[in-house]
Amino acid sequence: MTVLVIPNYFDRDGVTSKILTEAKALAGLDVRLIIVVPRNPLAKADITARLQALGLQYIFALTHFRTLYFFFPFSLIKLGRIIRKEQVDLLHVHARKALVMGVVLNWLHKIPLVFTIHGTSRRELPLAFKSFWFRSVARVIAVSEECAAFFQARVSYPAHRLLIGRNGIDFLHFRDSLRERNGYLNLLYVSRLDRDKRLAVDAVMAAVAGIFPRRPQIRLRILGDGRQYGKIKKKARAINAAAGRDIIAVEGWADDLAGPIANADVILGVGRCVLEAIACGRPVLVVGNEKIGGLVTKENFPSLQKANFSGRGATLPICSENLMPELEKVSSGVVFDKRIRALAL
Repeated sequence: MTVLVIPNYFDRDGVTSKILTEAKALAGLDVRLIIVVPRNPLAKADITARLQALGLQYIFALTHFRTLYFFFPFSLIKLGRIIRKEQVDLLHVHARKALVMGVVLNWLHKIPLVFTIHGTSRRELPLAFKSFWFRSVARVIAVSEECAAFFQARVSYPAHRLLIGRNGIDFLHFRDSLRERNGYLNLLYVSRLDRDKRLAVDAVMAAVAGIFPRRPQIRLRILGDGRQYGKIKKKARAINAAAGRDIIAVEGWADDLAGPIANADVILGVGRCVLEAIACGRPVLVVGNEKIGGLVTKENFPSLQKANFSGRGATLPICSENLMPELEKVSSGVVFDKRIRALAL
């Protein structure tokens, strides 16, 4: 079976990680993925090296959300040729603008179409005629119950064709291992460094700076890439200068998080990062774009999972003042509850 995957952006982010993980798993089931890498003239990150390392087949097309409508006919022709040449059996699209492309390809080539919804922002669905576009979609996959409810509230779509497909990770790759001890309390924050994430990133850095005088052993390592990378790194340098030592390191994108997670004492993040931390047996603090989900426990795991570990639905707004007490708690010492890992499997 051959699947053509059409995202409308493919920068280094959660959607990309999900697609790469799925591709690796599906390869063992004799399912071949051809991934469309949207050309984005404004993006600095290049994911093709990662695709090559995984041995995945990919093509370039002008389907990025910033350019899709301008080059729609050309991309349509190119993808049509790929469909015929590779004998594609299924189209899998992500996000609203890619959906329009997928629907037109479905009309022209009569190939089943699947759509994945990853979040609850306005960018997930078409702005108008939502139910019309989804008439051509054979299945909709929501990554959480929250995403499914968001979709059902806005689109008239048969409930039996809406499925929950949670983020999956490789528990054989992300596993508990001995960490390198350096005498510090090592916090690892994993995030895409774009404007929509900036509030949370700034709150984490300010909170670490705020408790540093009382917890001088605390250190924060930030892994991630995006358009705000330079500004965030500059802010970290200013915090370090004020503290008189390097307490925050902004290191950019990491292809494999298993090592950094294993060497950290506490992980901060959302979504897939939370599952990877749990798989590695590390305490993890859910720090969302808008809310703080708190330390993951056996008791709150089900409710956090329903929102894809995003922090949405929590009551504590994201800000350094609210985050500092949470960091104080983990700084005092926290032991990972192995029962949480069993829930995540």
